[in-house]
Amino acid sequence: MPGDLTARDFSDVRENMTNEQMLAVAAKYEQELISYPAELQELNSPPGGRESALRQARWMCQQIPSQIASGNTGKAMRWIGFIQGTLWASGAKSVDTMRKDNMAEVAPIMA
Repeated sequence: MPGDLTARDFSDVRENMTNEQMLAVAAKYEQELISYPAELQELNSPPGGRESALRQARWMCQQIPSQIASGNTGKAMRWIGFIQGTLWASGAKSVDTMRKDNMAEVAPIMA
C-alpha cells in the first residue's frame, strides 16, 4: 500500500486561513495557472478534461477576492479547497505543498 497512513500531528495547523492568506493563495495559484485561459465551465456536467478543470480553477482564483470583499469567506475557503483538489487531481501540486501554501505568513493588506 503506497504512502504512510499513520496518524499525523496537525497541531501546528490553524483552523482557518486568514483573509490575507486566502487572497495570497488565490493570487499565487492564479499566476501558476496563467497559461490556462480563465473560463467558467458548465456546472451541470463534468469537466471536459484536465485543461477544462484548470481553466475553471483559474476563473475561481480570480473570483475569490470579490467573494472575500463581499464577506463570503466561507465560500472563498470552499473554493480554495476545490481549486486545491483540482490541482492535486491534475498532478500539478502535492497535498504537502498546498498545505504549506495555506500556512504561509503574509503581510496584512493595508486599506
